[in-house]
Amino acid sequence: MSTSIEIKNLSRKFGSFHALRNVTLSVTAGEFVTLLGPSGSGKSTVLKLLAGFDQPTSGEILLGGRSMLGVMPHLRNVGMVFQNYALFPHMTVFDNIAFPLRVRNEPTVKIEDKVASVLDLTRMNEYRHRYPSELSGGQQQRVALARAIVFDPKVLLMDEPLGALDRHLREQLKFEIKRIQRQFNMTVLFVTHDQDEALVMSDRVVVMREGAIEQEASPHEIYARPVTRFVADFLGESNILAGELHQGHFVFGGGKLNTPKRRSQADGPCWIMIRPEFIDIEQGEELAGLSGTLREAIYLGESTRYIVDCGGSTLIVKRQNRIPLGLEAGCRVCLRWDAKDSVVLTR
Repeated sequence: MSTSIEIKNLSRKFGSFHALRNVTLSVTAGEFVTLLGPSGSGKSTVLKLLAGFDQPTSGEILLGGRSMLGVMPHLRNVGMVFQNYALFPHMTVFDNIAFPLRVRNEPTVKIEDKVASVLDLTRMNEYRHRYPSELSGGQQQRVALARAIVFDPKVLLMDEPLGALDRHLREQLKFEIKRIQRQFNMTVLFVTHDQDEALVMSDRVVVMREGAIEQEASPHEIYARPVTRFVADFLGESNILAGELHQGHFVFGGGKLNTPKRRSQADGPCWIMIRPEFIDIEQGEELAGLSGTLREAIYLGESTRYIVDCGGSTLIVKRQNRIPLGLEAGCRVCLRWDAKDSVVLTR
């Protein structure tokens, strides 16, 4: 597939502060890529540079193989959706969506057709004559999305577009955005700090930290096989135990565990990461594995979260409530998991 976005050694400095540090990233046409990370990690800076709202200190940006350095924002053929919608309050829904076409001097007939098409696509046709103040947050975000795609941009940039919505609306719009992206076969670069959005919507997730890329992979790979402790901690809940590798085993304060056979690594200090949902728990002792004392069982509806003290380490277990376990705080429990589900992280 052809490359839609190509970023090469992109850096942005503000005085002595490095907002971006030599970021290199390629996005293929039709791909949905999410930039994920905490505040200040450089996610939005990448989008601003791609959109032309800011200029890099060094590096190169190519869209469709063409350099964007020095190209004005309105000439980049890039759609942009913001967290705060950025709708014109004095314009109707129709006029807000039509605005990018009018500034491009498109014929009236074409404007009517294009706006009608995206109104249908975003399911906002019945609201075409309303003003933004007469719409809900989710409806306003649909209008913002329609305005961003009405002129057929090569690339759609989305900067935390769901951040201002309540949980129910976020759930709805996640799937709406993905549906529209697939229907239009759009190239999307999506910025969020919400791991659920990243995992549900993306073809690829790029985790950023302090202006640099920490890891990029498919949602499954980045969740199940993080390469650094930062990624393991940031993406989902994780148990991380500190210890040492020794002759194929992981030795720590709470005992000795097998390590994944597929990954060869020299003996020495490391961490083992295991996700809470990969751990089995039952009452009793485990001579050959890991035993501990159940500190607390927290009912979450579809699942229960168990907090277990194991020889100075605290592990979290998450189990579906299909079969009640009947475990109570203070009882002794044993924990087991398949070695292939754990990940070795170098210290």
